[in-house]
Amino acid sequence: MRYCLLSLLLIAGCAGGNPTPPSPPVEGDFQIALSTGTLNLEAGTTGSLEVTLEKTGGFSAQVQLSLVRIPSTLGVSASFSQNPIQSSSTLTLNPSGELAAGEYTLLVRATASVNGQVLKRERTLTLGVSASSQMTVSGQAKNRFGQPLAGVPVCQGSRCVNTDAEGRFSLSGITPPYDLTVRPAATQEHIFLGLSRPDPLLLLFTSLGGASAEQTAGLSGSLLPQSGSGITFPNPANTGVQVVFGAPQARLTQFVPPGYNLQTLFPGQGPAYTLTAAWNGSGSVQGRVYVLQWRYVPDLPGTPEAFLAYGSRVVSLDPGESASLNVGVAPISTGALSVNLTNPSGLTLRSRQLYVNLEARSLFLIASNNAESPLNLSWATPVIPGKTLTFAAYADAPDGRTLSFQQNGLGSSGFIDRVLPVAPGLSSPNQGQSGLPLNTPLQWSRPADSTCLLFLSSAGQPTRTFYTDRTTVVPGLEANRTYNWFVQCYGPFENVNAFAGPAWAAGYPAFGWDMSFFQASSVLRNFSTAP
Repeated sequence: MRYCLLSLLLIAGCAGGNPTPPSPPVEGDFQIALSTGTLNLEAGTTGSLEVTLEKTGGFSAQVQLSLVRIPSTLGVSASFSQNPIQSSSTLTLNPSGELAAGEYTLLVRATASVNGQVLKRERTLTLGVSASSQMTVSGQAKNRFGQPLAGVPVCQGSRCVNTDAEGRFSLSGITPPYDLTVRPAATQEHIFLGLSRPDPLLLLFTSLGGASAEQTAGLSGSLLPQSGSGITFPNPANTGVQVVFGAPQARLTQFVPPGYNLQTLFPGQGPAYTLTAAWNGSGSVQGRVYVLQWRYVPDLPGTPEAFLAYGSRVVSLDPGESASLNVGVAPISTGALSVNLTNPSGLTLRSRQLYVNLEARSLFLIASNNAESPLNLSWATPVIPGKTLTFAAYADAPDGRTLSFQQNGLGSSGFIDRVLPVAPGLSSPNQGQSGLPLNTPLQWSRPADSTCLLFLSSAGQPTRTFYTDRTTVVPGLEANRTYNWFVQCYGPFENVNAFAGPAWAAGYPAFGWDMSFFQASSVLRNFSTAP
């Protein structure tokens, strides 16, 4: 009986079930290979490698590629040139400029669907990221007076941005060293060569944009000698007085009409003074009235013998108004400063001046000598607590070379021994040379510690000004043209990056500014290119 029941169950099981048939075999197989297992890139740059499909056993399905990132590599963008693939694809990677330097592990994943089954293959890719050398350059463009140039294009290669109302601009993704070109007008092009700083001040040698607004106010009063000092007014014989209005915003006394910011009282004049105060800006100003009295060598008012009195007083001025201010003066002592100059350029010295620095742009001119010699000078100087002296010299040559030199921060007594800078010399092309090729380099010698401005012009073309610490520039010339060129160098600047720093934010300096500087110019030459 048990045998029959077992037989029936077996018969029933064989006849009544529909079991799942076994899966058919997969048609072939695949693997992927990478052209390199390690890719080294600088942050912010791109690189690529090849992903190749290796098939076996008649494999013919399409393969989908993907890149598996881990959280620390989310700053890496990726793209495949072909996806899905049947043979190969180029994988391009771009780590962002902000991604930290280091070594990162990625997975290149390949998947395919064959007969309802998903096949997955992976290869490990090591991405080495080094710190980015690219930078964002955010700077400012100003004219020679230190005024911002608004709405002018600043270009790095073919990329250009316009400056804002303050002359500021920003360009990202720049690899130093870099060149910047500024075009403030259709007739001018200014090219700064070999910069590497992220915050350049592009101080263009141009008058476009003008000087800042000027305000004026009337200023008058009397000079009051200290009781019992022996100081007398009117001025005795061979005695003079300078009355100066000084302020950080004051217009330089050399560049305003007589009677502005400075009045000189000669023998027999004083104690009354009157002048017009002039300053840059749009509103009121607070400054000082400075007074200095000296006795000079008879018939030589530029050669002082002794300094007698000094005084100053704060004054606030409103545009267009007048103010009355009496200034007390008290005795001061006299020092002595000797200057020995060496002039390696052989230029002829035309003038030498000695100033007292009052404010950044305000001064007393206390001594001057316009003779061609000597190179050694000795001057009496005023001893004014908290004030320093500045020595300046100008020289030129018949061929057109010039030199302006100024050294500030000098004490009221002592000896200074100075070698004047060498004026730049043009090497090639020679004067009047013709038939030159279009890739002709312009070459010159420059003074030590200077940045030079190469001015290149031709009729009907924009004037190009190159700012550089090099001594060779290949500007790119046009055929059948005559060009004029000369070089003007400024210092002391270690290189063009220093020149593009904040030292001259107020513009190109002049004699009397409270700073040391020099300016040296070459001769003017011309040449022509071949037809």
